[in-house]
Amino acid sequence: MQNDKLTHMLALVDEIAIIKSRIEPQDCGHMHTTVNMLQSRVEELRGEIENDTKNIHALRYLNYLH
Repeated sequence: MQNDKLTHMLALVDEIAIIKSRIEPQDCGHMHTTVNMLQSRVEELRGEIENDTKNIHALRYLNYLH
């Protein structure tokens, strides 16, 4: 599941770069909005991945104790 989230996050990062490259000086407010929303989602996924990683380490430690 963590790999799915990482793959999703990397795809969003690629999309952000593509959209940014297409932004023109005028009439591209919707693109700025899209980039901001996608960046928020990337941060969300990054946090989920970090939490998943912490949980995996905690579970491994607990299994080690038993």
